[in-house]
Amino acid sequence: DPESNSWSGAAAMTTARNSHTATLLPTGKVLVAAGMPNGGGGSLNTTELYDPVGNTWTGAASLAIGRTMHSATLLPSGKVLIAAGTIGGPVLATELYDPVSNTWGAAGPILTSRTSQTTTLLPSGKVLMTGGYGSGNVVLNSVELYDPGSNTWSSAGDLGTARSNHTATLLPSGKVLVAGGAASPTGVAYASGELYDPAGDTWSPGGSFTTARSVHTATLMTTGMVLIAGGRASNGGAYMTSAQLYDPVNNTWTAASNLAAARGFH
Repeated sequence: DPESNSWSGAAAMTTARNSHTATLLPTGKVLVAAGMPNGGGGSLNTTELYDPVGNTWTGAASLAIGRTMHSATLLPSGKVLIAAGTIGGPVLATELYDPVSNTWGAAGPILTSRTSQTTTLLPSGKVLMTGGYGSGNVVLNSVELYDPGSNTWSSAGDLGTARSNHTATLLPSGKVLVAGGAASPTGVAYASGELYDPAGDTWSPGGSFTTARSVHTATLMTTGMVLIAGGRASNGGAYMTSAQLYDPVNNTWTAASNLAAARGFH
């Protein structure tokens, strides 16, 4: 509760899971989908709905394919697009959840199977997918666009740098800031950012952090600036307390106050 700056317990999910997605629906309920079961191993295809009014969870329709480290995007239609992820290897299949009928339907498959990618809803209604790990744990620079009208994916301009476990933030200008991420499953993180312009399907430099990082978070603030927090400088490395602010007007990064606790994957 931000007014009292306090936390209180909420009802427990029916199934323990991690590396899942949580999507706020137009009804005010939250759809939690798939992920890894308690103890690891395999991927879940189950989903749940949280009702904040009653503080209750109920089962929702199951995905056709279980997956973890996927992405979920709320479309203008109110449907939820679940894309990519892993079931022991990267997934091509995507699915659409209809909250009105509580059903899943097949969506067009992505062009390149991947996991640990990002998806961003653009002002046009299309969805931008960037980077991630492909088959053989190869880090990708490829980019795809999903068109809900035709239910198909198409290639978009490649990232300048292949990256995974990065962030993607839609800016007020309509451009997308892709920041940080890792060079390989065992490699160091990037300090660089890139800007995607949907109008020209082009990428340009998005400045550089003072401290490279992956598995961080990126939050668009009401000022139009982006707050990057936590993460780690290399895969398997220590988590960080540092945070930084991106100014889209000047395309620059500055230090922000440190977190009280080091964290990543938050």
